[in-house]
Amino acid sequence: MRSSTLSVSLFVAVATSATASAQTNRAVQLRSVDFDRGLIEVFNFGTTDADLSGWRFCSFDEDQSFRYSSIGGLNGVTIEAGTSLFVHFNNDAPAGDADRINRSAVGPFATPLSPEAFGLSFFDPPASGSISFGNGAQMSDYVQWSVGGAVDGNAASRAGQAVSQGIWTSNAGFVATTESTGRIDLTDGDGGLLHGPGSFFALGATVFDEAGGVDASDDRLNPTPIGLGAGSSTIVLNQQGDAFGRDLDYVTFDIPAGQQLASLTLDAFIADAGNQGFLAIQQGTVFTTDASSTLPSDFLGGVVYGAQFTGADLLPQMAQLGTGLPVPLGAGSYTLWFNQTGPQSEAVLTFAIEDSSVGSAYCGPAVPNSTGASSALAGGGSSSVAANDLVLSGSSLPLNSLTLAIASRTQGFVQAPGTSIGNLCLGGSIGRFIGQASSSGATGSVNVAVDLTSIPQPNGAVTALPGETWNFQIWHRDAVGGQSVSNFTNGLEVVLN
Repeated sequence: MRSSTLSVSLFVAVATSATASAQTNRAVQLRSVDFDRGLIEVFNFGTTDADLSGWRFCSFDEDQSFRYSSIGGLNGVTIEAGTSLFVHFNNDAPAGDADRINRSAVGPFATPLSPEAFGLSFFDPPASGSISFGNGAQMSDYVQWSVGGAVDGNAASRAGQAVSQGIWTSNAGFVATTESTGRIDLTDGDGGLLHGPGSFFALGATVFDEAGGVDASDDRLNPTPIGLGAGSSTIVLNQQGDAFGRDLDYVTFDIPAGQQLASLTLDAFIADAGNQGFLAIQQGTVFTTDASSTLPSDFLGGVVYGAQFTGADLLPQMAQLGTGLPVPLGAGSYTLWFNQTGPQSEAVLTFAIEDSSVGSAYCGPAVPNSTGASSALAGGGSSSVAANDLVLSGSSLPLNSLTLAIASRTQGFVQAPGTSIGNLCLGGSIGRFIGQASSSGATGSVNVAVDLTSIPQPNGAVTALPGETWNFQIWHRDAVGGQSVSNFTNGLEVVLN
């Protein structure tokens, strides 16, 4: 989908003695730089289409090597109001897409496009058609970034022109990047044409970006899968509503055993004034209810959000709507539904996946179950008695299988009797969390909150104390060769503090 339009009033140049000459179209601005995909995005924030014939880029890299795009590189290219033009550094622009053009067609750029010291300016020719790169009044926009230090040398001359024209904050200002930065985006947090490093944000690995040409699924039963690695992963959703002002996006992701979603940060929400977005989450690999009839009781959590939440973790907000979203969110498969209340919006969100392992696994791997995998048990939350937030996370379980957590102060190892095909890894007095028996559902996973003030034992529940060691396991039903059997996960030892 096309990127969304911001309020035009935000991009009216401030009338000063340094205001650009009349020929310069300051509504055309550099919107994003994607290092991972090799893309530069130019966006037309104006209300009329802009003919880019004769426009030229000036770029310089960490070696202060200038490169000017060709005089006729953008001849015949028009960027419609409220849309983006993408320059593909890797020359992989899809054929027939007028909004995407290869670097080879535009002309030379400083290369490689990387988070290292780099600067980029965009020049609009006067009526004569001849650009003077020494004339800052012909500069439409400017941005520079660097790993560890400001760009200087020849770059300072371009930065100085941008500063003199009121479109950059200082010669020494730069967007701080790192070796692993995957993308920088304009947020225009200053509320006007003048912007600088504080108006951009640097993102880690971008794992999904609709601006890259792939639309997120609008089918709740076939959501777009996104792969979240350990650390930070970012997605960018560009939503453009239909006649009813609605665009549905569904994505699904997995949190592996021993990990958790610590935060879901809204890095940016770019939309017309008053436009809001909506986000809801369900457990599983599909969203089970239709958007037209979904109720808060149908999802774990949800939130109506907008620019006011920029920079905030949405998980605590989502926990206030729905059936009770655990924060942080433990291992399992989940599906997100994104909607909106206006015609266009762009949401940039970063998922922070971190290690949630509490305790030490033993007596594993478990005997494989009917899926061919070994059912696994990991601990989440903490081992603090005072916090009382220990969570047992079972994964790789047979789907829709009845599960039951068990606990003991003693470890053991014995082939379970009867129809069980697994190993019982507890000994001594073993208690069962009967009141918390549950199904593994469509994800083959289960989370069990352990109340340390009431751990079940054969002679009644007991209160755990700091310094004690408790061992846990999850029993589950299964079927092999048409016969009903049961099995176990590995064991988990937790030393409480």
